[in-house]
Amino acid sequence: MYGRADFIAEHPLLIKQLQKIGLRTVIVGIESFSDQELASFEKRTTASINESALAILKECGVDCYAAVITSPGWSENDFKEAGKKLLEMGIKFVNLQPLTPLKGTGIDAAEENLVISREDYPKWDLAHVTIMPQKMSVSSYYTNLMNLYERIMFHPKNLFSHFIHYPLYMQWKLAKGLYRVHKQYRERIKNTKTKYAQDSVYTTNTV
Repeated sequence: MYGRADFIAEHPLLIKQLQKIGLRTVIVGIESFSDQELASFEKRTTASINESALAILKECGVDCYAAVITSPGWSENDFKEAGKKLLEMGIKFVNLQPLTPLKGTGIDAAEENLVISREDYPKWDLAHVTIMPQKMSVSSYYTNLMNLYERIMFHPKNLFSHFIHYPLYMQWKLAKGLYRVHKQYRERIKNTKTKYAQDSVYTTNTV
């Protein structure tokens, strides 16, 4: 099920009760590990609340499927640090969402900094890179997304946990999902390499 970090942090007993009747995983919008980034994303939460929620889930034996927003300002080192932090927090499942300036969210970007036209509606799905990365090419950004995703999902400790706690049919569904995500990233890396063949590094500022 879905759960807000602040709600989880305030209701540890309820989470434990839900776990006893079958709750295995909660999808939580962690979004970022930085209070500064959370504020810039217009999120009404803090890194400490996120950490409290994750600690409660772990104590109750419930896995967290963490949704994380990646900023166009991230460097390769930022991606590596995010992976380190996610593993330290015990995250076994992750959904990486490039920052997307959807109308009504309070997040905006200049039209000249958009990688994808606002009229190309299917690609404004929180999975495509819509804002030009500041410190690498678009294809490199997708490569870092893929590497971070697989670093979490294929971590030996996490794979072993899935094998122990989830039935075979769910492991098979997870394997198929991992393959589809990997294939999607590979296609986007290939497509953006072709589209931006003449560009290697982007330094465009975003709002």
